[in-house]
Amino acid sequence: MPGCTGRSSSSRWPGCCTPPRSRCASRRGGGAVRTIRRVLIVPAVLAVALACGGGTTANDVGGGSGATPSPAVSGNSVSVKETEYTLAPSALTLKPGTYTITVTNVGQFPHDMHVAQSSDGSEVGGSTVVAAGQSAQFTVTLAAGQYTMWCSVDSHKSLGMEGTITVQ
Repeated sequence: MPGCTGRSSSSRWPGCCTPPRSRCASRRGGGAVRTIRRVLIVPAVLAVALACGGGTTANDVGGGSGATPSPAVSGNSVSVKETEYTLAPSALTLKPGTYTITVTNVGQFPHDMHVAQSSDGSEVGGSTVVAAGQSAQFTVTLAAGQYTMWCSVDSHKSLGMEGTITVQ
């Protein structure tokens, strides 16, 4: 098939007709398939890489390393986003002090947030139930130690809506 015209030089196919499937036609289709694969695979690989990205789950507040704290912690304000069924961030590292925690429900179902000392389970603060798309604030005073934060609505905690606060 010189020139890849799609016409066969076979005597079974006259020069004006093309065979049902020439080798040239299959080569032309392969390029389109490769292009479609690239268009679908490259963004998927990038999305996975970004979702897995390094980073840390804890935020260091109050100097020391010179690192910039994440947007979740600013001064004595902490922001936590809730969705089905996660807290973001799920782990915080703070200095002892009084904090205003803003809980934003970015999910579809109602959520709340409570904070308790890990050692004895005594609650130190919590929010009201927050409707989808809404926010609530509450204030907690945290001494050095370990704390648990969780959503107490229905069985959300057992579904994974809990995290930790380390105060040091």
